[in-house]
Amino acid sequence: METIKRRKIQCFTSYYTILELIDREQENKWIWKRAQHGEALDDIIRRRYPRELSEAELRDAFNEIENKFLKPFVDSDIVVVTVPLDESWDSLLELLQKGNFSIGDIFHLDAAIGNRCNIFITNDSQLVKMINETGLMSAARPAELDKKLAELGIRPIVLP
Repeated sequence: METIKRRKIQCFTSYYTILELIDREQENKWIWKRAQHGEALDDIIRRRYPRELSEAELRDAFNEIENKFLKPFVDSDIVVVTVPLDESWDSLLELLQKGNFSIGDIFHLDAAIGNRCNIFITNDSQLVKMINETGLMSAARPAELDKKLAELGIRPIVLP
């Protein structure tokens, strides 16, 4: 993300990304809280729902994501957050039939396809492989971005 920010390459993501980031931050807070109380990791994982976080802890999780992702990337228009349109729901169902994608992956993939992105970028090497195998679009890991752009003869949209 820092490379994208530094190079001012415009990206798209689904609203699901923000929900996923907040959920993971809440989970981290829950695990840390339970570990500080001396609970074993197996016990923490087994009973992590509901997480039993206070309103302040839930707000802290949101604030972390706001400060680390929303303000530096979304508010600066480097990352555009999209939501599925009514007509997208059928395409989401179609995507589920084309590969072994998770629900979250489908939302991210739909955002990329719907916004006519050239490359789907993710740290998930298995997802990169699945997307490339289905032929839905090109996918790469962040470290492979420049190579993939050159391979496809694409110049990224650079923000002013």
